[in-house]
Amino acid sequence: MRAQANNKKFVYASIGVVFLSLLAVMAVNVAIDPLGIIWPKWISHPLEKAKSKVGRRDATAMRIVTAAEYDSNPNPYCIIGDSRAGMFSVENIKKITGDEYYKFVFGGATAMEITEVFWYTARRVKLKKVYLVIPFNIYNDNKINSIFREAAPLSQNWIRYASSSYVLRISLGVVIKALLGIQTGSNVALDAGDIMSDKEAFWKYQIGAVERSYSIYIEPKIILKRLKEIKEYCDSQGIKLVFVIPPSHLDLQKVISKYNLDDEFVQFKKDLRSLSTTYDYDYPNRCARSRQLFDDPWHGKKLLYRVLEEDIFESRLDDLDAACAQKEVEVMAQEMAEKDRHESEHHME
Repeated sequence: MRAQANNKKFVYASIGVVFLSLLAVMAVNVAIDPLGIIWPKWISHPLEKAKSKVGRRDATAMRIVTAAEYDSNPNPYCIIGDSRAGMFSVENIKKITGDEYYKFVFGGATAMEITEVFWYTARRVKLKKVYLVIPFNIYNDNKINSIFREAAPLSQNWIRYASSSYVLRISLGVVIKALLGIQTGSNVALDAGDIMSDKEAFWKYQIGAVERSYSIYIEPKIILKRLKEIKEYCDSQGIKLVFVIPPSHLDLQKVISKYNLDDEFVQFKKDLRSLSTTYDYDYPNRCARSRQLFDDPWHGKKLLYRVLEEDIFESRLDDLDAACAQKEVEVMAQEMAEKDRHESEHHME
């Protein structure tokens, strides 16, 4: 009998410890609210400065924050994609179309995540126009993982968010940043370190990243099936669906041939065009040959994306090469002005 009583006490004590630990985790996460999910936006959080510098660049955190932001104001006009889709200016697009778009984008998004984000938006609002930005390097069934699938529920349910060990790690990072000024863990994981300060080294680093992707290519049957399902839904609901293949530098385009994926690249474009209107900017044009118009082989500069916005949303671009040549001049003028400003400041010192 005494043994049974002791066992019961142990079980109750264990349950009590787990319960109190959970309460402690929730208390910390609610108090810190590192991703801004719980505290109302109009309340100034005492650790806001530390929160802004910790966790927001973490891959999971980006997805939680973006989903929560969309939930607070669902928009029927959406641009969905990875960081390249993020280069579009919704302010400029609004000037052109009069429509206010939401950029549901986050760095490193997979094609699977892009399809999941579409359905996420479709469950929240009657969609009108959706632009899916899909580059070739993610059109690959080797890339069907989804951080978004795990992250999105944390933005919808405050209890799951408050009791999350992942959120606790970020909360503790905020406290450490506030008290000691130290950046911790994956809060700095997306910084490429010193390599980003060397443009040429970073350029090669990015080329290497896409080579790793192309070295393991799996025919995108799953991704294509998901895109077809989206197209069928859009047709049934009267939603305008548009695909955008973003520009990449010629150095990146050459990697496709290096890994013998030219036929797959052609098929990729055929697949998208067979489904819906497709704007294709990933081919050897003036833009692709210009280092001035790219920050790295993947990401065109904002001025380049102003050209794309004019073509896509205003439908008045007659000559892409000519437009790119003009933007090259503007970029060089900006760079010269910036150089002169730095030299002037140096002389003043």
